[in-house]
Amino acid sequence: MPARNGFTFPDVLIGVLLLSLGILAFAGMQTRAVQDITLGEAAANASFLARSTMDELAAMPYAQCVEKKFHQSLGRVQYEVDVSLEEQAALRVKDITVTVSWDGKHTQKYRLTKVKEK
Repeated sequence: MPARNGFTFPDVLIGVLLLSLGILAFAGMQTRAVQDITLGEAAANASFLARSTMDELAAMPYAQCVEKKFHQSLGRVQYEVDVSLEEQAALRVKDITVTVSWDGKHTQKYRLTKVKEK
């Protein structure tokens, strides 16, 4: 019997199967990368929002630092900012906590201590 050159059907089938699995794995990694980039961008925006809120509070006179809640959009994400105070009158200090939440499951907290002005 003469020798044949080329691929058999099972060879081609296995090759196509392996190629398909590789493409599916790559697509899954790409989807995860896009999700992680979006989450990183949202976290960076939350940090910026909290830092700017804390800078505003640090620049305010002691008596004007009050608790507040507000919503702000940066990009396509809606953030909820909660400013809470804990005053230690004997020490003349306000502990200010700025909490930034988004997507209902992500939260970042920042803390600032403000000493009463003389």
